[in-house]
Amino acid sequence: MIFRPSDETRLWDPWILQVDDVFHMWYLEAPLHSKTFPNLGHAVSTDLAHWQQLPSIPLLGPAGAWDETPNTSGTTLRHEGRYYMFYGGHEVPQQIGVMVSDDLERWTRHPDNPLLSPELPYYQTVLGPRLPVWYVSFRDPCVVWDPSLQRYDAYISATTASASPGFGTCIGHATSTDLINWELHPPVLNIPELVQVDLPQYFQMDNDHYLIFSVVDGRGKPFDVPGREWVSGVFYAHSESRHGEYSMPDNPFLFGSGHGRHEGYAGLTIQVGKERLFYHHTRSQPIDSARFPFGMKRISRKDNGALDLTYWPGHELLEKGEVRAGSLVREEDLRGGTDLGVGQWDSDGGYITGKSDLVASASYGSESWTDFHIECNIAPQTAVVAGLLLRYDPATRQGVLVVLDFRRGAVEVCGTKLGWRWIGRSVWDRVTLSLNLERPSRLRVLCRAEFIEVYVDDVWMFTTALQDRPSAEALDEIPRAGRLGYLVEDGAATFSNVRLAPLEPLP
Repeated sequence: MIFRPSDETRLWDPWILQVDDVFHMWYLEAPLHSKTFPNLGHAVSTDLAHWQQLPSIPLLGPAGAWDETPNTSGTTLRHEGRYYMFYGGHEVPQQIGVMVSDDLERWTRHPDNPLLSPELPYYQTVLGPRLPVWYVSFRDPCVVWDPSLQRYDAYISATTASASPGFGTCIGHATSTDLINWELHPPVLNIPELVQVDLPQYFQMDNDHYLIFSVVDGRGKPFDVPGREWVSGVFYAHSESRHGEYSMPDNPFLFGSGHGRHEGYAGLTIQVGKERLFYHHTRSQPIDSARFPFGMKRISRKDNGALDLTYWPGHELLEKGEVRAGSLVREEDLRGGTDLGVGQWDSDGGYITGKSDLVASASYGSESWTDFHIECNIAPQTAVVAGLLLRYDPATRQGVLVVLDFRRGAVEVCGTKLGWRWIGRSVWDRVTLSLNLERPSRLRVLCRAEFIEVYVDDVWMFTTALQDRPSAEALDEIPRAGRLGYLVEDGAATFSNVRLAPLEPLP
């Protein structure tokens, strides 16, 4: 939720190259309501938080050419003083070519394009009765230098030659010493239960080697992973050596959405100094007319090689105006009846305690907020559920909830409708995890435009577009601004160490 184009275009599948102190981002760019991507968008930044748009790069090839309908992502890198940008064509068989530049602004198609095409015996080349899908994959190249072998490796979203009907995706592999002449090799990772993957990338952290890739639910069998149901997004495989055997861990999920939603996608990483950052786009609906933002997180490695995403402090560069500490609700409001449900609310030296019996109770402030960054500690005491009420509109009695469910061990982001003595929740996304009842949990929420991002103890939980689905509990309208407050259910909870900062609006 850091950047999106200010004009009437869609951002899709971003990738980044650092050149000296400047970060260059390219992305597939499409006019709103268009299903094709005729251009590459281009933006630059010196801090990864503030981006300046530059002129777009035309991507369409001439009529009848292999890249007449480009629609696939790429990689940009520097080789022998020049810049090479790989991109792909969408027609079957999908193929990969390169554009070359001396200044990152003017690009020329290489005369030998396309440089990479699927070939037997490793990769499927044509549609047929064995593969009843809309196309055969061979796209989204990630090109990385291997200093040990003095060559470039390309990791490619591909379809195996032996694919069974409807399934059979893999991460393909090719090598080159000059970026022009390539040799195909067997896949580095086969995922036979899926139709296809998008945007593979290789990277190394310490002595561990990783492949990440994006998966859309519905293109194969649904994914359930520990803690999340019906997920789509970014997954990973791990190996102890770069050219060794890769395998997916018990929980291969890194980023995305659950609960049947499809928002977080197209994740890649970049090494910046001593840390590796993860970036992505976030989808919203309707998909052909919504404007997707670009987001950033830290990627961290555990001792067992497992990966997590954590809060990136660069978000604070987007804060503007006064940073507040203490409480979301003034004491006169806390005691003056701006509460909902049946409960009791008290304040004592920066600690706000709410109590309710069985049903939920909420207390909210008097100011309306649109774009903001909240942090607070939540100690459950005896409460079953506790969390934050966001963008609440007293006129419609609707808003957004981010709650910790201490009984079930879960975090939820929900739409909420509030009655006179009840508070309803319509769950948008949920993750189960072990919540420590012996100490407070630190809940962090960033809200910009129609997007919300949630962290618990600075570990990423959700990146969600505030859009509802038809149901009896669906909101009448998605809240874009409103009051902020607290919620408790069935017991007591204490809120403390609150920090609230306004954020720059998202274009």
